[in-house]
Amino acid sequence: ARLDNKLPAVLSYFSQQSNTALRDFYIQQLGQPNSSQTRYGREHLYFTLNGNQVRVLISSRDNWRQVDVMVQN
Repeated sequence: ARLDNKLPAVLSYFSQQSNTALRDFYIQQLGQPNSSQTRYGREHLYFTLNGNQVRVLISSRDNWRQVDVMVQN
């Protein structure tokens, strides 16, 4: 993968941490979300960071959580 400073950018990964632990991590790092909602079993957190919109999606499957972080200007 090529990493550069162009937006939009997407990062996806899997974790065995709980939904709550992942949510708390992003709130600790990015501050309180502008809004949040749960749709189709996925938690959506919306932040603003340095003038960019950041969306964090957390979904569960078996003992794993999929986390998708999207940054756009």
